[in-house]
Amino acid sequence: MLFCAEAALIGGIADWFAVTALFKKPLGFPYHTEIIPRKREQVIEGCIKLVQKEFFTKKQMLLWSKEGGFIDYILAYVEKNNFQKEISRRILDYFEQLLSSLNAEALAMQLDMLIHEKVQNTKLLPQVKDMMIDFINSEKGSTQIDILLKRAIQKVEEGAINDKVKAYLEEYLEEKSQGLLSMMMMFVAKQSNVLNVDEIAQTVQAQLIYTLTEMRENHNHQMRRALIDELKNSLHRLPDNIELCQSFESLKMSVFSGLQTKQLLKELIESIIISLKRPESEENALVRQGPLVEIITTNVENALYTLKNDIVLKRNLESYLQDVVGRALLEGRNMMAVIIRDVLEGLTKEELNRLIYEKVEEDLIWIRMNGCIVGASIGCIIFIGLHLVG
Repeated sequence: MLFCAEAALIGGIADWFAVTALFKKPLGFPYHTEIIPRKREQVIEGCIKLVQKEFFTKKQMLLWSKEGGFIDYILAYVEKNNFQKEISRRILDYFEQLLSSLNAEALAMQLDMLIHEKVQNTKLLPQVKDMMIDFINSEKGSTQIDILLKRAIQKVEEGAINDKVKAYLEEYLEEKSQGLLSMMMMFVAKQSNVLNVDEIAQTVQAQLIYTLTEMRENHNHQMRRALIDELKNSLHRLPDNIELCQSFESLKMSVFSGLQTKQLLKELIESIIISLKRPESEENALVRQGPLVEIITTNVENALYTLKNDIVLKRNLESYLQDVVGRALLEGRNMMAVIIRDVLEGLTKEELNRLIYEKVEEDLIWIRMNGCIVGASIGCIIFIGLHLVG
């Protein structure tokens, strides 16, 4: 028994020495002892690699992110908890805070400066020219041309042009009747009613009425198209008239300078802010009252409905979220390594030893016990062998 006890004691002391040498110097022995403190950096690196390569590998991180279902989960959560009202309330609160932070006077001043700069840099006559050409090309412009032609027909029918035609003919005949022979022939023609100015004027009137009517009824009439083209050409030439351009610019600046745009803008902004904000009695409630509340709640409902039913949008968002989550997990994996390093490097030698020892204390005790048991067993075998041989 004494032989076995001595062997068990030797085995226990040997294992105690080995286990103690992991953490400190047993009995002050300096060689190949205090292994963990001396290999501190390798221990830290080993812990990091254990976490990264065994528990949180890149492949595992990407697989977690690809499991997906983010959009379905979000929609289910919103629907289950009636969260769309909360979303609308949060957006509404944000916009109301934004509206409350607006300085109407400062904003009006900035807008006034922008408007003044825009007005000064914008030439009025080219803008008027473009507007008039667009109007002529539009259906309304065509209708106005029809109205003008109708009024022209009415004027011609009333005989407003007859006197001018007669006067022109009389003047023309007078110019052609300068000689004696011409005067005699013109006199004979008038007396024999061969040359009747009144009939010529009536013929011109009838032909003009017919032509104007054709132009009014047929929008593709050659003379109507020629009239419109001439109007457009005249309008295109307007900006080349320097005097007219200067007159328009003077008119523009005189009219604009007389407007109190800054005050008008300030009043407009203040009225918009007041109309968009909820009454004070409703600040804690989300009710369908007021344009801003209506706009926000309607758009939130439409956005959720679209997100739920638009398969392409849903798939694209799901892919985007998977990518974001995957990147976040990979970044978290790298941050985990930094955290482990910072924590372990911040421990003293005694704290690091205690941290590791407390995790495996029971196993280390059993290592010592196993040393005693193995030593005793070997001592018993040797003792029996010696007695058998002896």
